[in-house]
Amino acid sequence: MSAVPDELLLYTRSGCPLCDEFAEALAAFLGDRPGLPTIRIVDVDGDPAAWLRWGVSVPVLVRGERVVCGGHFDGDRLLAGLADEGSG
Repeated sequence: MSAVPDELLLYTRSGCPLCDEFAEALAAFLGDRPGLPTIRIVDVDGDPAAWLRWGVSVPVLVRGERVVCGGHFDGDRLLAGLADEGSG
C-alpha cells in the first residue's frame, strides 16, 4: 500500500447543519486513527473556485480530484478511498 496523502479537503459552508454534522463525525473518526491525513476545511462561500466547482453540493470530502464521500460522512468510504491509491 502506498503512503497516505498529506491532506484531504472538506468543502463546506458556515451555517450548514449537514456540514457541521459531517465535520463532527469526521473529527471523531480521525481522532481514533493515528496516521491518517490531515483535513483542510474550505468554505465554498469564501473561495470562488470552490464555489464554481461545488456550489451547494456540500459537504464533500475530496482527495486530489476524487470525491471520497459527500452528504453524510462514511468512514468505510474514507478508508476505501485512502486504500485506493493509484487506481483510476
